[in-house]
Amino acid sequence: MQFFKKMRGCQKRTHSTTDFNELLWSIIGLFVAIGGLSGLQLILFGSLAHGGIIIAPLGASAIIIFSSPNSPFSQPRNLVLGHIISAFCGVSSALIFKEHIWLASGLAVSSAFLCMQLAQAIHPPGGATALFAVIGGANIKQLGYLYVLMPAGIGAVVLMVIALIFINLSKNRQYPQYWR
Repeated sequence: MQFFKKMRGCQKRTHSTTDFNELLWSIIGLFVAIGGLSGLQLILFGSLAHGGIIIAPLGASAIIIFSSPNSPFSQPRNLVLGHIISAFCGVSSALIFKEHIWLASGLAVSSAFLCMQLAQAIHPPGGATALFAVIGGANIKQLGYLYVLMPAGIGAVVLMVIALIFINLSKNRQYPQYWR
């Protein structure tokens, strides 16, 4: 019975009050960041096909950074290392277990978490970066370990630079809170 009681939760939900200006800054920042990454990819590579500088997990990263720039998960070290570490774990898992996608998927995400934890660089969207290396299709798998550098690493760095510029334009926001 205790097992099922845990699933009820123990706290009341709190309603956050978001300042309209902060919400607007977040929305515009997200638009600029993802639009900027996509536009840069189009300029550099001529298409939004996999393998440039943008991957879907960066959308989740952008939401974390622009909605919660003070969160430890949002900080530059966590953002960049989280994606690089996770991409490496994902590619390694995909190569080791080519014939067993279910096993490669589980290993990719769990090993990414372990390695991010050991590096003290947890960035939750990194789990998606690891998984995407396994299930991302032929274009992603063709990249092999290049996926770690591009799109995962370079995409995260470009997102970080956009966040550094845009978030600090607001008089009420600061990014980052720390670099290490």
